[in-house]
Amino acid sequence: MFGAPGVTGFDLNYCLTPSVGDTAAARVVHRDSGRVLQVFTDQPGLQLYTGNHLDGIPGKLGTNYGPHSSLSLETQNYPDAVHHVSCALLLIDSGNYADRVGRCG
Repeated sequence: MFGAPGVTGFDLNYCLTPSVGDTAAARVVHRDSGRVLQVFTDQPGLQLYTGNHLDGIPGKLGTNYGPHSSLSLETQNYPDAVHHVSCALLLIDSGNYADRVGRCG
């Protein structure tokens, strides 16, 4: 798998094509079962993470989750946006919340 030297798995932020509203950002297909996960968002970034540092966390029915036993697709702003004037900035004051779209279908 792709990663920094000595690191396996994925922990990457993808810059999405700018759009307005709820737009398709990712699609994951499990060929064996035919299951499909589609992610829609109004955010400019999509973080892909594959559980690189899981180390035997107990799960359902006695399953232990080790490295790369999971997949996360997180819709978000760019991780370093706060340091770049050209990026859309979202600061949230204490006690408030952000109303952003991220849904799976």
